Amino acid sequence: MMSLVVVTMGCASGPVGQSTRLNIDDFDAMTEAMAQSLLSSDALAGRGADSEPWVVSIDKVLNLSDDVMTVNEQWSIMMQVRGAVPIRALWDEKALRFVLPAERVVEMRGSTNTPPDTSPDMSPDTADFAEGFGNQRRVTHTMTATFRSVTRAQAKTRSDLYYCQFDLVDLTTGEPVWSDRFEFKRQARGHMWD
Repeated sequence: MMSLVVVTMGCASGPVGQSTRLNIDDFDAMTEAMAQSLLSSDALAGRGADSEPWVVSIDKVLNLSDDVMTVNEQWSIMMQVRGAVPIRALWDEKALRFVLPAERVVEMRGSTNTPPDTSPDMSPDTADFAEGFGNQRRVTHTMTATFRSVTRAQAKTRSDLYYCQFDLVDLTTGEPVWSDRFEFKRQARGHMWD
């Protein structure tokens, strides 16, 4: 069963800057709301710390917004979401862990100084970067993230309404078990043209 809740983050009366680009505060708020949505979802209602683990691979990120994001930026955002405290807490509360696809981990491993760690109690932050990270990981679910935006601009003002939709699919049944969309608005003032 799919649960859809719309959460609005940011507000029209918030501070107006020089850019409407997404920033780290937007992603922090999105991650917090995402964790709360998952905790209150029907999909996780009967789950606890001793439930059969769900390992969710964030396997696809689509940027359909007006904000230009490189592929590396998109995956860095997913790494930030996956490693955020509210999302990591889902492992202790609901036996739910998010991981990144192997090819993305290999790319990131090449650009990080994280030392290999093979201890069984390593944190989710370092687990994906250990040399044998995929040996005991059995993915049970996949998740996609899609960024979209709507822009409204005039000569001296611009506002962008962004949203990111997450869809969680059970690999056993092929059915979606959770979906949610998180919105935030960014505003800018100043000359939009030079």
